[in-house]
Amino acid sequence: MADKKDNKWQEIINNHLISLITPVVVALIIFFGWDVAVDKYLIPRVEAKLLEDNYLRDEIKKGMFVTTDKESFHKNHVISAQQLIMLKDDKVASLKNITMIEEKLVSLKKEMSDIEDKK
Repeated sequence: MADKKDNKWQEIINNHLISLITPVVVALIIFFGWDVAVDKYLIPRVEAKLLEDNYLRDEIKKGMFVTTDKESFHKNHVISAQQLIMLKDDKVASLKNITMIEEKLVSLKKEMSDIEDKK
């Protein structure tokens, strides 16, 4: 009878130990394996994708000015049709027009101050 109780307790202790050790081992594997997985699989894939998309060029790393072609520029700088129509109808001024207007205003202010000085 004592052997049966001892065996039962031993079986319960073994079952509890196994149920406690298993998650600890899995957690340790995940904890220590995560860095290895990231270093071995994730980082090389991200670097390859960045290289493929030309984000890791030497010019960019050095902080140099990087030029682009017309196709790439138009993909990244989209102008809506409404804005183009407004530009065509002169409802929106270009930088050149604004500069000309500013110069004309300065000259008119100068003329006005000269006229007031004469009076």
